[in-house]
Amino acid sequence: MMVWAAIQFGSPAADRDGAEALLAAQQLGLTGGRDVGCLAVTPVRDGAVGSAQSEFRGLLAACGIRRGALLALDGRRGLDADVIVDCLEPQMTGRDAAAWVFPGSAEWRTAAARLAVRLGWPVVGEVIEFAAPDQLAAMGESGAGPACGVVRPAFGGSLLAIEALAMPCLVVIRPRAFAGGPPEGTAIDPEQVDLQPVSGVSGQATGAASRVTVVSAEERQSDLPALGDAEVIVSGGRGLGGPEGFELLTRLARALGGCVGASRAAVDAGWFAYESQVGQSGRTVSPRLYLAVGISGAAQHLAGMRGSRVVVAINRNPEAPIFGACNYGLEGDWREIVTALLDEVGSAGPGGRN
Repeated sequence: MMVWAAIQFGSPAADRDGAEALLAAQQLGLTGGRDVGCLAVTPVRDGAVGSAQSEFRGLLAACGIRRGALLALDGRRGLDADVIVDCLEPQMTGRDAAAWVFPGSAEWRTAAARLAVRLGWPVVGEVIEFAAPDQLAAMGESGAGPACGVVRPAFGGSLLAIEALAMPCLVVIRPRAFAGGPPEGTAIDPEQVDLQPVSGVSGQATGAASRVTVVSAEERQSDLPALGDAEVIVSGGRGLGGPEGFELLTRLARALGGCVGASRAAVDAGWFAYESQVGQSGRTVSPRLYLAVGISGAAQHLAGMRGSRVVVAINRNPEAPIFGACNYGLEGDWREIVTALLDEVGSAGPGGRN
């Protein structure tokens, strides 16, 4: 039995989510000694299927995955949960899969839940890593038949739980939990990729029914990087005392070449936009540098920033929980500290200093 990743590709956001799902599928395959395959859906225009197939073959070759299938959809239609479910259900049952790994975006999470009901398979979300067979054996799961061991946050992110799912199963990863890329030396020649035709859509674009109609879409314009893509995030919390504090954080974020985040308390108070909320009920991020300014460090917020490589906490309360979750802690008045940081990096121009 194989591990399959189901992804979308063809746009920057989808490509990033898909790369994470592929990496997760490879890790799951390694824990159980299983081969990995990938089923991708991509919206294309008439006559562009061949180009999409070539790009998909190159993606699989770069990841060292030798087996894939491409489902081309009418590029004039949106890809929502309805479309994903209708397209994937007939493709998932006959592939001898031990597990299917889905990206963690809203559409794929919704689709996974619906597919689990239709197929009668167990489903789990928010997965951040996979448990080795010896870990499952220690839990007494070895005698219950083939099982997929997953690790995910529990109790608001204050604990990590290991769970065992009967196979076949559906696994939805947590966004930004599987960063990086495939191990060096895994790439293969594109000609070694077995790109299977998908029944009914091979060589032509098709569409699936959707109950969702997009009336309008509005994209917020900003000269700062998007929260999910930023290498540096400067986040503010209740300790800022009001919305004016975010103006100073925005200046620091711009100097560092990053973006601004916020805790739930700051968002609920109306101090900053909801789409910038970091935490269990907001966005999960994994920047190179995360500055937590005036954030106490509740478990829900820590769950969203857990993937950060370096965390710097600035808080006047020496007992704040954030100091137990950071690499560097600065105790004191946040305005004085942020102003000093601005003086230090501001002269370096946009992007600050390395």
